[in-house]
Amino acid sequence: MDPAADDYTWSRTAATSILLNGNSISTSGTAVSVSGSIATITAGGTYRISGTLTSVSR
Repeated sequence: MDPAADDYTWSRTAATSILLNGNSISTSGTAVSVSGSIATITAGGTYRISGTLTSVSR
């Protein structure tokens, strides 16, 4: 099956934002859980990840 052209388009306003900021993470959506410096995406969708982490927990 050939992909449709709209498979390659996305809306910045419809995407869930995940912002990495130093040693913390913030998000605009409910389908992302954050614990310290770990973000877990819990549902399909479009996500926009930006920023930098300076501390990472394992």
